[in-house]
Amino acid sequence: MKNYFFKPELENLSQGARLKFVRELRYMSKPNVAEFLKLGGEKPTDSINKYERNAREPQSERLKDLAELFDVSNYAIRRYNFVDPNEVIYYHMQEVK
Repeated sequence: MKNYFFKPELENLSQGARLKFVRELRYMSKPNVAEFLKLGGEKPTDSINKYERNAREPQSERLKDLAELFDVSNYAIRRYNFVDPNEVIYYHMQEVK
């Protein structure tokens, strides 16, 4: 019997890993996300691939659009500087909610 439900695993705490995690959690494909964001060109999923690989950081407006699409807070998918102790504390405060 095929398992129709799966729980994606969070690879690490990077922004790209969290973006991929929520995309899979919402059962969305990269082309679905590209269509929602109205990305064009030959390969509209290139930007999403770069976001998930941490090769590129989404701009603030794009981050808001992604948060809206995935129905999560901006803080759940924003980039954190884990070298700064305040950012680490703030990140863990968001986990509690």
